[in-house]
Parts: sequence; structure tokens; C-alpha cells
Amino acid sequence: MVFSPFYHYGMYSEVMKPQQSYPIFGVTVDGEELKPKDFTPQQWDKIIQPLVYYSKHKSWNAQMFEHARKITGANSYKLYSNQLTKNDFSFWYQLYLSELLDKQIMQVSIQNKTYQP
Repeated sequence: MVFSPFYHYGMYSEVMKPQQSYPIFGVTVDGEELKPKDFTPQQWDKIIQPLVYYSKHKSWNAQMFEHARKITGANSYKLYSNQLTKNDFSFWYQLYLSELLDKQIMQVSIQNKTYQP
């Protein structure tokens, strides 16, 4: 957690070694799976990153609340966390993809997958 006017700088200090497998998301829009090769890296990030962020938001909420509690003595979890439900995210994500892909989308399906290089 960073509070202005204090800034936190970090860097990688060791080599990141390849893993045996990586968890990834699959996205199917109206029965057709979206494939990274059909998009630029920037476009693919716009499709996938919201899923990554949403999948981690509960643990990030808990982590941020714990930091805030230690620093400020806060005792209200709601003040330091988002209350985004799965339904709300799914509704938003479908609208977001419709705009991003410039087409009306009727159904979005998200799958947890494993990539093995």
C-alpha cells in the first residue's frame, strides 16, 4: 500500500524460471472461443486482464484491509474493499466485451484452463 507523498519503488531481483504449467482463462463469446492469435497483445490484455483482476479482488480486498487496519486502526472492512458480485462483474464484462469487439454479445462463458508450454 502506498500513501502519497511517500512512494514505493520495487524491482525484480531474481530470474523468473519457467513453470510446468500456467493457469489461464478461456473466453467464449456466443459459442466461439476467443483466441489470442486473433488479437494484438494489447487487445488480448484488454480481454483477459479484467478477468485476472476480478479473480484476485477478494484476496486483494483482505490484504488492503489488513494493511489499512495496521496503519490507521480502521475496523470497517467495507470502507477498504469493493463489493463487486459475480453477477455484477459478469454483466459489466459482457457490455465491456461488446464495446471492445464492436458487436452485440448475447452470451459470455469464462473457463479456467491450464496452459502447458
